[in-house]
Amino acid sequence: MKRRKRLLPVKTSLGWDHPIAALENSTLEYEESEEEENDEIEAGEEETVPDPEKAEDPETYVQSIVRSRRTLCSKKAEIANLCCSVVQNPSENYAKLRQLRNFCVEIDSSCAVTVRKLAMISLATVFKDIAPGYYIRELTDEEKAVKVAKDTRALRDFEQSLVNNYQHYVGLLERYVQAVSGSQPSVSASSLKKLKNDREINQAGMEALAVTAAKCMCTLVQNLSHFNCSKQLVQALVPRLDSKQCNGDIAKACAETVREMFTQHGASEVNVEAVTIINKVAKTRRDGRLGVSFVEVLLCFETSQLAEASAAAASARKEQKEKEREAKAKTF
Repeated sequence: MKRRKRLLPVKTSLGWDHPIAALENSTLEYEESEEEENDEIEAGEEETVPDPEKAEDPETYVQSIVRSRRTLCSKKAEIANLCCSVVQNPSENYAKLRQLRNFCVEIDSSCAVTVRKLAMISLATVFKDIAPGYYIRELTDEEKAVKVAKDTRALRDFEQSLVNNYQHYVGLLERYVQAVSGSQPSVSASSLKKLKNDREINQAGMEALAVTAAKCMCTLVQNLSHFNCSKQLVQALVPRLDSKQCNGDIAKACAETVREMFTQHGASEVNVEAVTIINKVAKTRRDGRLGVSFVEVLLCFETSQLAEASAAAASARKEQKEKEREAKAKTF
């Protein structure tokens, strides 16, 4: 007796067709219920197809994908509009920088990683465009108490708000990088723990955010080495040249950035700070040996630049001491 096997139903112009294939020399043992079911199909009885409208599941997988994509598109548009507003008129729309920073800690689980990455990259581009070509120092209490013109007051407010948002942004990038590497030299334990315990993002997502944050920091230190927080950026990037201590993509980005700094900026303050940090890293090693990445980076720093850097550092220390003496003289 030939065994029969029911195939998947096929929809034709006349309706649903239920083909049946005959199996010769089959060794499969069928249950009586299966044989009865085959007889029913042979008799022409059709199966009942469930109505999608009567399904008990409130949201299908396709609907959830559509919803998450719509949410992502909406947030993308909002980030783009905020960036355009700030770049077009920074002096009036600098308050929107805080709204952009809020996207860097997006909590919607359907698009949290993508939105955070877009916000970090967008903010790096915005700061690169609107940051002035000089260092903004903090005003003293005496300077704040002095009455100034309306335009001067507006400029001061813009500069102080810009520095404040930039400092918070750099600190946020540093927290993302340190949440993966595990070291926290200048970040509060509570903020670091908050990132590590983020329930909306898994470990792979946190690593992707850390790589994006590191690349944003590299962009800032390359283009805004004269601006505020430059030393903080160098202190965060240089120790991560060693791929054994952190993510390989982060180490590669940091190595390329420091190499470019040494090649283009010469004996600048950031380069002096980078060399100082490398020296400290070497002293912390038991055998005093540095990784290959540190050595390759130092080879890009010429010996003549070392002399210039030492002279620049000595001159900066001398100027600082003179300022301190003048300040003491004024007090007496």
